[in-house]
Amino acid sequence: VPGAGLRDMAALTDGVRTLFLQSDAPGFQLFTGEALGSAGFIPRAGLALEPQSPPDAVNHPVDGIDTVLHPDEDWHMTIQYILHGPGLPR
Repeated sequence: VPGAGLRDMAALTDGVRTLFLQSDAPGFQLFTGEALGSAGFIPRAGLALEPQSPPDAVNHPVDGIDTVLHPDEDWHMTIQYILHGPGLPR
């Protein structure tokens, strides 16, 4: 997701409620459960939005960001899920 700092990454709506995802991660993965049918789950019955670096970022850094955490280094990431809709606090 282009940009830096905390920014909008995704918005999901059912026409009444909207879930906003904000993060300072370089991107996010969308999992739909497509391959879970063989495990007894209904494919596409849910989803997961996971802010993170791309899966192969250790070999192909995004925007020059090193995803390897070295000894004595700290790492942090901010994720916000914001739900808007009738009857929900603002």
